[in-house]
Formats: sequence, C-alpha cells, structure tokens
Amino acid sequence: MVFPSRLRVISLLAVGLAVAAALASPHAQSGPLFIDRVSLSSDLSTLDIWGDHFGAAPVVTILSQGSLSATVSPGGQMITALMPLGLGAGAYRIRVERGAPGETPSFAEFVVLVPSDGQSGPEGPRGADGPQGSPGPPGPFGPPGNAGPPGETGPTGTTGPSGPPIAFRGDWGAATTYALGDGVFYAPTGSSFISLQNANVNHTPNTSPAFWALLAVQGSTGATGSTGATGATGAVGASGATGAIGATGATGATGSTGAAGSTGATGATGAAGATGSTGATGSIGPIGPTGATGPPVTFQGSWTSIVTYAVGDTVFFGGSSYISLQNANTSHQPDLSPTFWALLAQQGATGATGSTGATGATGATGNTGATGTIGPIGPTGATGTTGATGPTGATGPSVTFLGTWSAVTTYNTGDAVFFAATGSSYISLQDGNTNNQPNLSPTFWSLLAQQGATGATGATGSIGATGATGSNGATGATGATGATGATGTTGPTGVTGTTGATGATGVTGATGPTGSTGATGATGVQGPVGPTGSTGANGGYVLAWSTNALPALPANTTLLYNLQTNARTQITTPNTLVAATNLVYTTAGCTITSITANQENAPSNTQVYTVVTAVGAFGLTFSSTAGTCTITSPATSCTFNGSVAIPANSRFGITQFSSAGEPASNDTMGGVVCR
Repeated sequence: MVFPSRLRVISLLAVGLAVAAALASPHAQSGPLFIDRVSLSSDLSTLDIWGDHFGAAPVVTILSQGSLSATVSPGGQMITALMPLGLGAGAYRIRVERGAPGETPSFAEFVVLVPSDGQSGPEGPRGADGPQGSPGPPGPFGPPGNAGPPGETGPTGTTGPSGPPIAFRGDWGAATTYALGDGVFYAPTGSSFISLQNANVNHTPNTSPAFWALLAVQGSTGATGSTGATGATGAVGASGATGAIGATGATGATGSTGAAGSTGATGATGAAGATGSTGATGSIGPIGPTGATGPPVTFQGSWTSIVTYAVGDTVFFGGSSYISLQNANTSHQPDLSPTFWALLAQQGATGATGSTGATGATGATGNTGATGTIGPIGPTGATGTTGATGPTGATGPSVTFLGTWSAVTTYNTGDAVFFAATGSSYISLQDGNTNNQPNLSPTFWSLLAQQGATGATGATGSIGATGATGSNGATGATGATGATGATGTTGPTGVTGTTGATGATGVTGATGPTGSTGATGATGVQGPVGPTGSTGANGGYVLAWSTNALPALPANTTLLYNLQTNARTQITTPNTLVAATNLVYTTAGCTITSITANQENAPSNTQVYTVVTAVGAFGLTFSSTAGTCTITSPATSCTFNGSVAIPANSRFGITQFSSAGEPASNDTMGGVVCR
C-alpha cells in the first residue's frame, strides 16, 4: 500500500476492519457498496473516499456528529466529503450508504483517527441546559414498522491449524517412549502406525487404538515370480593329442571340480567332458545401514497445483502420499517431479513380481582325457533351479466416499463417510460395518479429515424498526356520588357532633396516554472558549493487528502479522516469508517511533514482538529490527519507544515469537506508529 503524503493520521482499520453490510433485496440490480481506501487532508477539512457502488447520492455520516456535505465523482468511484470545523482529537466512526430513491440499500463503515496536533484547542464547557418545554398533546399512534432485513452471513472462519509433524522412529519397541506424531513400523503386521499421544510406552500398535492409528497397511501377497533363466552350457573339454585311428573309445568320466587356477595353455583336443552340476545360489547380502532422519512432516491434504508447499509438507495424490523436498514448491505434479517430491507412502497395490532366480554357475572344465580319437560333443548342461518367489508388496485400501453416515447402511473397508455430529470424515476399517457410530467405534472407523475450527462470528444484522406502542387501557368508571339530602329549616345551633367517618375512596381510573415530548428548551449561553492546547507531536501512520480465538502455539512458533490486511502467517523456515504479500509495502519509507502490544491474559510463557523488514517488493527473505518488546507474566502488555528506519521501496510487519508455546485463546492486539 502507498501511504499518501497528505494523510495525517488515519487508521488502517479503514481498510483492514471495514465492515460492508449489504441489505440486498431479491430484485437488487447493484452490488454491495464497498470502500477501497480513504484519505484525510492535512488540514483535516476534506475526506476522500475511494470504492465502488456508491450510488447517485451517497450519504456520509460521522455517527457521533451527523451528516457531512458530500459529492460523488462523475465515474462514481470517489466521494469528497467536507469535515466539520474544529473536530477534536480522537477516533470517529464514519458510515457511507446509498441514499437515492429506488436504490438497493447498502452501507460500509470505517474508523478515522484525528491526532492532537495543536490545530485546535479542547472543547469548551457545555452551556447550561435550557428550561424544559411544556408537554405537548398526545400524538396519534404510528403504524407498525416493517421488519428489518436479515443481517449478512458472517465471513468464513480461518483454516484450522495443521496437524502435528510426523517423525519416523523405525521399528516399534515396547521399551521406547513415543511422542505425538511419532511413526513406527510394526513387524508382526507389516504395517506402519502413528502415535496419537505423548508418553506412549508399551502399547502394541495394532491393538491400542487410543494410542496408535494406522498410517500405511501391509499389502497382499504378490504374484509368483517368473521362472529363472536356463543355466549356461558346460564348457567343452580340452582337445587330446592326435593318435592313431582306432576303435572309438568310451567317454571319459567327469573329473571332480578343482579350485580355480590360472589359465593354462590350451591342451590338445580330447573327448568332451560331462556337463558340470549347477552351482548353488549365493547367500543374501547384509542389510544396509539406517538412512538419516528426514525432515518433519506436515500433512496438507490433497495436492493442488495452485498451493505453494514448503520442505516437509506432505500431500495425497493418485492414491499415494508424497513429501516436498523444496520450499516454494508450486505446480509440480508429485509423481512427475522427483526433484520437488519424494514418495512417502505408496498406494497399496498388488506386490511386484519376484525377481528372476540367479543363473546356474557354469560347470567346471573336466580333466584332459587320454589321447584318442575325437569324441562326440558332450550333452547340454542341466537347467538351473527356479528362483525363490519375491515378497508381496503392501496393498493399501481404496477409498470410496459414500456421503453422510447412516446407521442402517453396511460399509466395507475403505468406505469413507461424513459424520454430521462431529463435522469430520471417517474411513471404514472393516467389511460388514453396520450401526457403529464413527466417533465412538475406533475398531470400525478411523478419522480421515478433522473438522476445522469455528470461523469468526459474522457481523450482526441491523436492528429492525421498533413496533408500535400498544394502546392504553380504558379509564375505570368513577364511583357514584351519594344523593344530597333536602335542606331543613335552620334551627338553633346544636352541639357540634362528632366528625363522621370518611367515605371510601373511589377506584382510580386508568392512566391516560402519555403526552408527546414538549419542545426543546432554548440553548443555553455558550461557554467561553477554552485555552489552546499545546502543540502535539508530528502525526504518523497508525498500523494495527489483532487476533480472534488464537489457536494454541507450539514451542518455537513465529507468527507474522500484515499490518495492512491483519492477515496472520506461521513462519516455517527462519527469516523466510511464505509469500511476498505477508508484509505491507511502502514507497517512501517511514520511521517507527513506538510499538504497543497487548495480550488478553497474562501469557503462560514469554511472548516477543519484533518489527521485521524485507528489501524491495517481492523478495522472500526478511530480517529483524531493533524495534522489539517482550511480555512476561504477570504483565499483559509491552511498549517500545525509539527510532527504527523503514527504507523506501521496502516492506515491513511485526512477528510474535513464542519459544515455549502458549495455550489457545490468549488473543493479541496492538499497533505501531510509523512517521
């Protein structure tokens, strides 16, 4: 974001926390009104507002002051409003709404911060109240107001936190203590399991579903290997010396196999030696050493070409799981990109065909026969034995999604369902799986996808109009007056009699309707103007961040806040951004003079807040500055006051580092001033 030089002090809540609430009717022909950016002039007299869908005659109101005089540009994308004179320092909530007849109602709000910069003194004392006006006659009852339209749906909640990293620990051992996320190979079943708890000791993986979950299942027996190749033909015996022609001699017996010696000179051609027997198959070589421990694993769900993955991120693709070998790994298909991805868990399929048996060894050369006539060629050597069948590869279950779980449906191994009561998905571990509730049946079901955290509460809909006041009850009847006796002649004055008892009070009639409010009394005389306040410090940009329902932070966690959009990013590689937009951009640069950070509760562990910068507009490397403060219990806030230069054509933001972790829901809120 480019900070205009004439913007004195205006909170970025005008962008980051603007609330657009469209009260659209079913026949609305215009989209909801929205605000892109705002600018307050240096003399605090003019407010410019950029956006769209303002309508023909937008109304701009300071909620505590009243409507402003406003004009809209010919293109309908900028409003210029005149601010009231003598506006005091403070935060002012401003609303912009469509107001022309026939337009679909819609509005947006933002907050402007006006600094105490010495241009105006504090407000003078309030004048004395005028005398109260006399009550006016009761007015007629108004018709009931229409019901207010429903509020807009709240924004989608943030994505739930990633699961724990996986650390493969080799073969399972009963005496080893495993932590959450440790993976092991369990030889009796030929499968791999992942630990579900810390302090996991001597719990057999295949019989302890509360401590272990199946990670990769052993495959079925593979097909029989092909027949081994035929052994080579035994070597022809050396030729004997030429003799006199005589009767054909019998074939000489095969000599015993001697130790291999150096190659001798070729002897004379003799009778062919018998075929040597097939040599024995060599023994299997020793097991190679254990490979180095790989990077921690963070499962990111199914692979997609538009997501950028980091080292250690794992995905599901084509029935198998892969692990990223590089940062900034985007649009590289896992099964075709070996420099970016490595296979983590192969899809269970029929095992590969066993390797071909070893070729039988060549028979040893027989001893040189006695000199005689050339004998017939020896017979072909015997065929070598068939090689042993190779082991069966692991077969993983295929996944078939069958919608929402039903107690009356029978599920088979690999069937996946959505269970509404928990908001999560589960995969069936058995065939014939009927009426076993997924979240309570670990021998029949395994968690496939956990429900994400609840999103932030949507904005409250506007309050409907107040209904009409009910009519007053009728006035009760007055008690009857007794009849007056006839007047007698006046006699002498008698002795004064005792006073008779007072008659009973008649029933009080019902209260009549309340009269309307009388006219407002005249305004009191204005008090004298207060003295001019002292000149304030130069204004600057007030940049803010905040969280809502912050999840638990593991040890050594670094969170990065964008001071323009309030977006939160977890840094996985030290001093490396996930995206260039994680920081806010400035063309002219500024100087940070103060930082204030607040925690909702005193932190369980020390929390360190630091301003960081990155050179240019797009680089992913960032560095820390001297602008930092630390919150340590029992404190709930920290401040920094100093001077940290942010260069022109650079980006900056603030990090929260927790070396020992922090429990969930300890939210943070704060801001920086950059002049």
